[in-house]
Amino acid sequence: MTSSISHHTIDRLFDAAASEQPTPGGGAITAVTGALGISLLLKALRISLKTDEARMEHRSQDEQLVAIATELYKDADRDTAAYGRYIEALKLPKGSEDEKATRSAATKGAARASASAALDCLDHAASALEVARQIEPHISKMIVADLSAGIGLLRVTVSNAEENAQANIASLKGDAGSYTERLEAALERIRAIG
Repeated sequence: MTSSISHHTIDRLFDAAASEQPTPGGGAITAVTGALGISLLLKALRISLKTDEARMEHRSQDEQLVAIATELYKDADRDTAAYGRYIEALKLPKGSEDEKATRSAATKGAARASASAALDCLDHAASALEVARQIEPHISKMIVADLSAGIGLLRVTVSNAEENAQANIASLKGDAGSYTERLEAALERIRAIG
């Protein structure tokens, strides 16, 4: 997929993810799952707020959720680009010491980009869960199932982004320090959300 994931229909994204092509993969689909979770939070919020006053009171939360969803689509695109770079790096020659060094630098650079994309996705999903907790008391009982579904999709996003980040961080070996710290901070934040 060469254009932004956000410009694809669901059936086209499904076909691309189900194909034998390396991208889009789990990281990108995880980020899209988070964006879809946010769509349900927005639906629940927008349906629940009946008056202009209530809409104005929660306008910033609506705007935050839209901005986070946009970032999740960017995370999906970054993951797709990083994994594509990783696949290309694996194709580099490795006969001489210089070629091995070039290949190693390329694969590590792609792994760092993949880890960053996964950590960004994790952070964005955590931000959406924080907003979900803020809006939860204001959601109408008739639409609470959509709120719950949105939160569930965001929790899946958190779980998968964590696993994706851990896999990419593990490949960095001695170069993983700041990534590991960032992962631990994100997980602590998520535990605090509940």
